[in-house]
Amino acid sequence: MNKHITYNCNSDIDIETLLVEYASGTLNEAQSLLVETYRTFCKDTCNQIKKFEDVGGILIDHMCGSVNMSKSSLEIVLERIETPPPPCKDKHACQEFGFLPQPVIEKLQERRRPPKWSRIYKGIRHCSVPTSAQNYHVMLVKLAPGSKTPHHHHKGVELTLVLQGAFHDEYGSY
Repeated sequence: MNKHITYNCNSDIDIETLLVEYASGTLNEAQSLLVETYRTFCKDTCNQIKKFEDVGGILIDHMCGSVNMSKSSLEIVLERIETPPPPCKDKHACQEFGFLPQPVIEKLQERRRPPKWSRIYKGIRHCSVPTSAQNYHVMLVKLAPGSKTPHHHHKGVELTLVLQGAFHDEYGSY
């Protein structure tokens, strides 16, 4: 089954807007994690983001001109890129995440302790993923085969990305 980002129908967000905002660096950490995870499944999304980044680069070149930078700017950026995430302290707990895409694993490893899964409903467990995003909550949810989520409401927008298996709701199958 194809991977799709779904969102509730009360949202003004469309996927292309989400990708443009990601390419421009304006998404918060929670939204960026969703897009980074989604792009691990979909090469077309990677290509689309690259095009948006290219357009942004051209606009910056034409509109901004040159910018003065410190002599150490390049070294600082390269150091950030080359710094690996901290290793998981509990290898057994981290092996449980073998099915997760790298962006999610790296975010979970930032805790420096194993993630904690909690039962929230029959056949449903969840694990919170820490981010610095205000008013956003990222949660991994495991549903046992045949489980159904109870009817629930959210303030704001719910974005869902199915990592493994399938998910069915009143809006479709993913």
